[in-house]
Amino acid sequence: MWGWKPESDVLTIRAEQFSVLEDACREQFHRRMMAAILQLLPDLPERAPGQLLYAFVERAAKQARTYGFETERDIYTYVSLTAIFGEGSLELQPRARAVLLGAGKADELLDAVETLST
Repeated sequence: MWGWKPESDVLTIRAEQFSVLEDACREQFHRRMMAAILQLLPDLPERAPGQLLYAFVERAAKQARTYGFETERDIYTYVSLTAIFGEGSLELQPRARAVLLGAGKADELLDAVETLST
């Protein structure tokens, strides 16, 4: 009737329902990252309006996950640094690359890219 059986105390979420919830949460997180990046780089809308910026955030967040970054904080750090230095630039810097290919976390990545900004 409602997906709930009186003899059961557990409500079951089907895989399709979970997928929809997961997609909605990911999109909300990407939009929050967009807003934060726009605060960090206020002139960015001139170079990357809405859809382009969202596509960038999606790509960078996906790349962060391939390096093992799982928390929102770590993914945000990777995406922010990528927005500042450019796509692919972190992978070119030896110390940052070592962190990305190892089991490093965002704090180690921040330390590694200090040399990029000087």
